[in-house]
Amino acid sequence: MRILEPHLTETERARFKKLLVQECDYRLRDYPIEAGLFWQKNKPESNIWNAGILFRTATMHPDLPNAQAYVEKAKRMMLNAL
Repeated sequence: MRILEPHLTETERARFKKLLVQECDYRLRDYPIEAGLFWQKNKPESNIWNAGILFRTATMHPDLPNAQAYVEKAKRMMLNAL
């Protein structure tokens, strides 16, 4: 995104931020953390990817109302991925 950002219009930046917020709000409210022992339902790679978007969005936009909640869920997802 850092490579693309200088080439985006303000409208495109706003739309991208809106997309990130929608994706993160979905993960915060509706996306369960699935983790368990290796023979149980376990999604470590999914947890890592989803933690990444939550954390990245929170650090890019710390002014968002749910930024801290994104970080907290990202931490839980990352720990369960390990």
